[in-house]
Amino acid sequence: MHSLFERWYVFGSSTRILSWGLISGSVLLTAYLMLARPAIRHVSQLEMKREHIATVVKALWASEAHRGLDEGQPDSSARQAFSPLDFQTHGVRLVRWLPSAKGGELSLEADWIQVPALFDAIAQRGMGVTAFSVEPGESRLKLIVQVESLHAN
Repeated sequence: MHSLFERWYVFGSSTRILSWGLISGSVLLTAYLMLARPAIRHVSQLEMKREHIATVVKALWASEAHRGLDEGQPDSSARQAFSPLDFQTHGVRLVRWLPSAKGGELSLEADWIQVPALFDAIAQRGMGVTAFSVEPGESRLKLIVQVESLHAN
């Protein structure tokens, strides 16, 4: 063991620096080839899989959109016009309508069973729900719905 240190100190300082650099470089290159390169290869394989899946998903969305058009979904011209008075039906009572530039606020009193159908009726009339709240009333629920036209500019 002492002979290894003696040989090391026999070399000149520039030779020791060069040897130390070569040994360190070879250790770093070996570590890169053993650890980092397989990880980079695995990440690139995962990226290729992700791109493939993204193209498949995009194709599925496109086919679903075409299928929806082929099934004869009603277009916007066949939709019913929105009127707050349409919501004055059995089990639902219109309390207040506050119109605004893009839609308005619809206040209703309804039975719990009628609430999901109200959202469907709003959508059928070309309106979207931006916010809503349901509060208990005296005998029925008080439903406040912020509606906005889906086709407003």
